[in-house]
Amino acid sequence: QLAAGPAVFPIEPVSVGGVWRRVEPIFEGTPASNDPSWNGDLATEYVFERIEAGAAVIRVTTKLAMRGTVPKHGTRLSVESTGTGKGEMTFDIAKGIVVRSRLDFVTETRTTGREIPALPPTKIEGWTETELEKT
Repeated sequence: QLAAGPAVFPIEPVSVGGVWRRVEPIFEGTPASNDPSWNGDLATEYVFERIEAGAAVIRVTTKLAMRGTVPKHGTRLSVESTGTGKGEMTFDIAKGIVVRSRLDFVTETRTTGREIPALPPTKIEGWTETELEKT
């Protein structure tokens, strides 16, 4: 989810140097069910950096914080995930669409429970990148 969210733009016009934010709540499942149960949020900050060749270049940073439980052998394990992302996107002003984006991210997940030994956190580093081709 950290890298998959769509871009969000402000309602009012923004000039170079402008900043806007979005916090997206994350909810999945219920603790009483036999499914994973998560809650938290994904906070994204956008900064309008510059105009380059008719496009707005926008810096993007994200912060993920989730807590939840997962079923395991008749009990529920506690899970906590945190993450950060940094990147930028290029918005073609004339076409009104994002034509390029890249987000580098790191997430870390910690799992605890009485029935499992202490485990080191699981760390994932990656990126997502898109670019529209001219046709």
